[in-house]
Amino acid sequence: MLKHDYELANESFSKAQLVDPEYSIGWFGQALIAETLGSAESAELFEHAYSLNPGATVIEIYSFIILYLFFYFFETHQFLH
Repeated sequence: MLKHDYELANESFSKAQLVDPEYSIGWFGQALIAETLGSAESAELFEHAYSLNPGATVIEIYSFIILYLFFYFFETHQFLH
């Protein structure tokens, strides 16, 4: 998402959902992409993600996703390209 490759980010969050359908971050990440692209399904995705982790706040989830993406790009050195 940091490089605006929303298709790749969407694929990654979809894979996370396949591995663990109860992993709310995968759903929140996909919801953020949908919201960014103006998709009508973003509200439904956010609702589902929140139902999996009702104690989470938007700031906690957004912070986690940003940290996840930072470490992913750091580990793969994609931030240098």
